[in-house]
Amino acid sequence: MSSVAFSPDGKRIVSGSHDMTVRIWDAATGQPIGAPITGHTGPVISVAFSPDVNTIVSGAADNTLHLWPTYPDPASAMCNRLSTNMSHHESPWKSRRLLTLETKMEVCRRNSRLGSRPRVVYSPEEKAAAVRMVRLLRAELGSEQGTVARVARQLGYGIESVRSWVRQADIDEGLAPGVSTAESKKVTELEQEIRELKRARF
Repeated sequence: MSSVAFSPDGKRIVSGSHDMTVRIWDAATGQPIGAPITGHTGPVISVAFSPDVNTIVSGAADNTLHLWPTYPDPASAMCNRLSTNMSHHESPWKSRRLLTLETKMEVCRRNSRLGSRPRVVYSPEEKAAAVRMVRLLRAELGSEQGTVARVARQLGYGIESVRSWVRQADIDEGLAPGVSTAESKKVTELEQEIRELKRARF
């Protein structure tokens, strides 16, 4: 499991998992309620109940948010189970994707097709947090393999961006060879001074 949350009334627990499912549990007995809820195409990394306990929201590494009814309609569930066209893997819960996120993702895809990919600027705090997550994951697993990609997917960042932040952090801390951020800044400042001197001369 990657995320769990209690319902406001304390009677239910919702969990999200790396197997791309959401599950509802009875808080008193610890037993699952119904079948796993499916619909995401990536690991579920965040779940929560609405204040009225009637809806669950889940977010996943597939860059989508889904809204699920906490209590699926019994009649609809029965019809779904009896339907000859229904796959045996289908869940009685029906999700609603949040339009705002889907619209945003469609705009990004459209821009990508047109060759005008929007530039995302990350703050130093966001970069540092991603680096810490990669290092913690490496310490936990005892391996570097796949850690950058896993953290990048979880945060919704580009894999190469996270990889470059980790590499630069290693250089800045003397853990790897290369030009540090401070040295790079000095070089940039010197180049700027040289350009200004050339402009002043002519």
